[in-house]
This record gives sequence, structure tokens and C-alpha cells, in this order.
Amino acid sequence: MARSTSDIFKELDAFFSPSAKIIKQQKALIPGQIATATAGLETRKENEFRDITSRANARNMVYSGMPIEEETRYTGEQFLPALAGLKSAGQEQTLSLAESLAGLRREQGLMAQGLRQGELDRDAAERQARRAAAAAARAAANPTFATPTQPDQGVVDLPGVGLKNKKLGGQGGFSFNIAGNPASAFSYAQKNQINLADLLYSMGAQGDKYAADAYKIIASNNGQVTPQIRQKFSSLFWTPQAQGGFNTAPSTGTLMPSLPGFGG
Repeated sequence: MARSTSDIFKELDAFFSPSAKIIKQQKALIPGQIATATAGLETRKENEFRDITSRANARNMVYSGMPIEEETRYTGEQFLPALAGLKSAGQEQTLSLAESLAGLRREQGLMAQGLRQGELDRDAAERQARRAAAAAARAAANPTFATPTQPDQGVVDLPGVGLKNKKLGGQGGFSFNIAGNPASAFSYAQKNQINLADLLYSMGAQGDKYAADAYKIIASNNGQVTPQIRQKFSSLFWTPQAQGGFNTAPSTGTLMPSLPGFGG
């Protein structure tokens, strides 16, 4: 049975979590990196201010206002832009790592959906296979009765088929055998994968009134082989279990579309 997408997503954590963990660790380091870099800028500013004062003292201009002017210029032209660039770089790196983490989760979600779809397809294929197997089993257990495809084929030309009475020909009926064992028309058709409608139609067309009557009654019953029809024409549907292990004729057959009749 297909797992839910959420269950598959959780199971994929073992594969994606290491990468996600690294991204989160990198993201967590950014504030500290910015703080360290900011402290470096502050130190540089203090050192620069000290140098400005030292130069002013050397020129006896410490009280002239020039040191303050140079400190202001340094702050505006170098310190503040560097600090702003540092913060901007930190924000960009944070955003990039957040996008990487989101992309990793999207990839995990798509993989989970793909795996679920694969499992759903597998389940559907298995259900289809089970239905096909069940249909095959039903087909094997039911007589195949459809529109004749070769109604003029001579029955006696088939291997294992003979006349019960050569003098009467087809009017005397036909006998069937499988591997030397007597069989019914149904068992013979099933074993040799012959359209049962073809067989019954051909038997009737060659004078077998019994087969013709069975064919017409089944045709008039919309192709249904009922228990009553099976009993009425038991010699066509009996199955030699002990001799060949063939399927027992079922109570009903499959539907067949309008079939040609024999007339009369």
C-alpha cells in the first residue's frame, strides 16, 4: 500500500538532514561573524582617531578643531560605509542560506511526491494484474461463447474430432477426445482454445441438430449458459475431471452479441 507523502517526507529526513544541518549551522554563524567584523571596524576607528590626535599634537593643532573634522570625515567616508556593507553582506548571506534551505526542502518534497506516485502506480498495476488474473481465471472456468469467426470450418477436420456414426455423418453427432480420452465439446474447445461458438455453429451447420439447438437457445438467451441449458445439453458441457482434470462447466457463460441463426 502506498505510503502518505508526509510519511515519505519524514523518511527522507535521514538523507536531507545532514545538508540542512550544515546550512543552518552556517546561518547561525553569521551574527557572530558580523559582530567580530564590526568589532574590527570599531578598533580601526579608534586607532585612526588616536593617529589623528597624535598628528594634531605634533603640529600643535590639537585644539584647532582639525582633529574633530578629520574624525568626522573618517567616520562618514570609511567607517560607516564599511559597517553598512558588512551588515548588507550578512543579510545577503542569510537570505542566500535561507533560500538554499527552502530549496532543499522543496527537493525533499518533490522526491516524496515522486516516490508516492511511484507507489500509487505500483499499487494500480498490482490491482490491474489481480483483476486480469481474476478475469483469466473466470474465463478459464467459463465457456467462451462469442460470435462465430469461422462458422463454415469443418468439424471433422480438427484433430481429435470424429463422427459418432459415419453413415449418418454430422446428423449422427460428433465425438471429441483429448490425448486419447473422451471429452465434451466444451472441454475440447477450452483445451484447444477454440471459440465455442465456432464449434457449435459448425457442428449444427454440418447436421448436428443437438448442437444447433444448443447454439440457438444460448444465442436467444443473450449468450448466457444457464444451469438449465447446461443440464439440457449436458453431453456438450460435461467435464471428465478424472481423465483430464479440466474445469467444470460453470452455471453461466459469457454474453455474446447477436449471432447468426440456422433458420428453420
